[in-house]
Amino acid sequence: MNKLQRDLCKVIQAIASIEDFEQFGQNSAIRYGFLNYVAKYSLAADTYFATPIARAYLEENGFLTKRGLRRGRKSKANGFTYEHAIPANVVADEILRKPGSADHIATTLLKTDVVTILTTEENEMLSGPLRAKMPDGWVLESGDVYARYTSIGLVASHAQLHSVSVYGAIAR
Repeated sequence: MNKLQRDLCKVIQAIASIEDFEQFGQNSAIRYGFLNYVAKYSLAADTYFATPIARAYLEENGFLTKRGLRRGRKSKANGFTYEHAIPANVVADEILRKPGSADHIATTLLKTDVVTILTTEENEMLSGPLRAKMPDGWVLESGDVYARYTSIGLVASHAQLHSVSVYGAIAR
């Protein structure tokens, strides 16, 4: 967890600890803001992962430099995106199971801190029910964070993913 992630974790903990936040969180405007902080936590990481196809795409198109990948390069026009291995709404729901527990929130954020670089075509494979949820029966405590990817054949295992250093402003 880097400094920005520690700061975002404190903000998420503060928001979740607001009295009756679980009820406030049902309001779409409030939930949107909360989900944005949850998503930005993982996007603030210094390293993302890339599928073999996405890694090759980034290299072939000159997006990777010695410093890594600039976060702001993500766009449909550039042909790739950043995708949360565990959707932010799933992470938020887990946080809200124990909103007053700073330890639970920090542990949840650490366990779910995975952003994957996908090509536009790979991202389209996640359409349908797995766009915003994990496969049926998946649980955070024992589940594979890459379960959505393996269930649709995007990768056979997490061992196929490549680490990519990222820098620059967070792109969401």
